[in-house]
Amino acid sequence: MTTVQKPTEEEQEMILNSLLLPMMLTMIERNGKEFELSTNMLRRYYIAATEILMNRIHAEMVKNKNELRSRQIKVFENNKRMDDDLHYKYICRGYEYPFSVMRDVVKSRISIMMGEYVKTLLHQMRE
Repeated sequence: MTTVQKPTEEEQEMILNSLLLPMMLTMIERNGKEFELSTNMLRRYYIAATEILMNRIHAEMVKNKNELRSRQIKVFENNKRMDDDLHYKYICRGYEYPFSVMRDVVKSRISIMMGEYVKTLLHQMRE
């Protein structure tokens, strides 16, 4: 008899990141396009910082995706609109699980993650 091996806490975090990182990348890309159209004197610095953030987030997405793949975990969006929450499913080592995230949680987590990326960027610029 095979024992079901549910995802660990670390893997659950990776599953959540597989949803949040692309959303965050889209938000930053959209803001970057707004900067390109801006007449702000600091425009080119905002654009440069945006590109650095996008590159870092993209690298993190690739790393996260590869790690999920190596652990035999796939994440899919559930296209059925039941409510305001975001609905997904993931397959972990052959077993399928539903997964929902409240929009407020998504906004909060993205805000926290964005702060960490910016903090790291500013720290590296000071060095």
